[in-house]
Amino acid sequence: MSLIIAFDVDDTLYDLQQPFRLAVQDVFRNLYDEIISQVFLRTRVRGDELFTEFSTGQIPQEEYFCYRNVKGFEDCGVMISREEALQIQENYRQHQKQIAMSDEIRSMLQELKNRGIQNAQKQNPKTGRNVVAGIITNGLSDAQWKKIRTLGIPAYIDEGKIVISGDVGCAKPAPGIFKIAESRFRSQTRDTLEKLQGSQELQVWQELQESREDEFWYIGDTYVNDIEGAAGAGWHTIWFNRRNLPIPGSKVKPDLIARDEQELTKLIRELIMD
Repeated sequence: MSLIIAFDVDDTLYDLQQPFRLAVQDVFRNLYDEIISQVFLRTRVRGDELFTEFSTGQIPQEEYFCYRNVKGFEDCGVMISREEALQIQENYRQHQKQIAMSDEIRSMLQELKNRGIQNAQKQNPKTGRNVVAGIITNGLSDAQWKKIRTLGIPAYIDEGKIVISGDVGCAKPAPGIFKIAESRFRSQTRDTLEKLQGSQELQVWQELQESREDEFWYIGDTYVNDIEGAAGAGWHTIWFNRRNLPIPGSKVKPDLIARDEQELTKLIRELIMD
């Protein structure tokens, strides 16, 4: 059996609101500090509305970013111009170059890696619990890879286990992207099989694999894309609700909820120690 733990990137492995806050302050100084959290959330909702059209080239990038920012502010009772919306986006793009994961998140990923996430380093044939980590994220290929490398994620998770919607042609919440990820993540099990060839432990490990199914977990912050999407593909879910939002009126409920990075680390530790 493999325990597969996959993460979203934006607002999951780092605080996405921080570069947005700085981008808005570059244009308006501190004028909207009191509502910046609400504006941030609404821009994400508005962005999701047109993400399919944007990612498939049906609307230009400039129009997409303008819509996302203008409507996000409008939802909070503030009217901004097209020029201001595009300037926010340009500032945001610049601040994205300085994003970083917190010590807590980096420590969590290091612990996963040390327990066998990368190249089955800690495979235990007696338990058959092979732990694999990965990434599933929506976005244009170049933009997401830049963020991933700026954050230093490949130091913890093999690039072959990173699935970006812009690379594979489908996006969350569609189940297709999760099925593509399943195939990639299961290759870790094949790596372990090769590692054990010729050893006395091989038969024990194979018998355990045959008697257990892989267990897939997805961690993300966006309810529809991440929680409903992963659940629809048959995955377990952890909703990383760092914004302390109410649970939407959805038939789909997360298996677990984490409200801060410390709580998320605790839940991940419990999964891999089970």
